[in-house]
Amino acid sequence: MNELLLDLFDHMTWADAEVHRAIESLPSAYGDKEFRERLHHMHLTQHAFLWIIGRQGDSFRMTTPEDFPSEGDLLLYAKDLHARIGELVRSLSESRLKEAIDVPWFRDPTFNVTVTQALLQVVMHSQHHRAQNASRFRALGGKPPTTDLIMWYWKKKPPPDWPENDLSTGSARR
Repeated sequence: MNELLLDLFDHMTWADAEVHRAIESLPSAYGDKEFRERLHHMHLTQHAFLWIIGRQGDSFRMTTPEDFPSEGDLLLYAKDLHARIGELVRSLSESRLKEAIDVPWFRDPTFNVTVTQALLQVVMHSQHHRAQNASRFRALGGKPPTTDLIMWYWKKKPPPDWPENDLSTGSARR
């Protein structure tokens, strides 16, 4: 498996955990419609690509932000995704990375990319939305986490530090 691709996925997991941890310092961010919808969209897209790359069944479960009334609910969705996508990425052979896959939401015309290209889309798309939410977080009065790849390397590739989830209330906490 390509070492850089593994790094990009490990970084994505760490960066997503940093965003969820930052919400603890400004819980009102999750109540902000723009912030919450974008965070959900980022995790939904990650799940969608996991589904098409991992060939996981015939149908994809589309969710909406309303399916996750608390930040803790969306946190569980994110943590589940990151556990499964990390395993998937590490299991891919070089030949599988070169295979073409169909991107089902492009229909006219149909569109295929290699598994490698799809994986790169996942990390690039996630980075884009994390940056947008960092600006929104700042506008709401918070201090967004620094999630740059170079900082992750500088910190010697730390593992993700996800907030704990209080299942009794559906909220995230440290």
